[in-house]
Amino acid sequence: MNSDAPSNASAPRPRGQVWLVLAAVFTGLFVLNVASRMLFIKQGIALWRLNDVGEFLLVLVAMAFFVLGLLSAEKAR
Repeated sequence: MNSDAPSNASAPRPRGQVWLVLAAVFTGLFVLNVASRMLFIKQGIALWRLNDVGEFLLVLVAMAFFVLGLLSAEKAR
């Protein structure tokens, strides 16, 4: 095995990617909330739901992290 080859396993992620991963996590939580709300409307099954303010805050945080990720990636160029 060639020890001169760079290892990607220990390389830190660029800062912009961290923000984008956080944006994806919060967007995923928003999608789960919408799916849960649709399940409640269609089937009457209440698993987990946020109220309107919580849903708004989820989207707001996801958008903020997405913008931070884009700005960080642009700054790194």
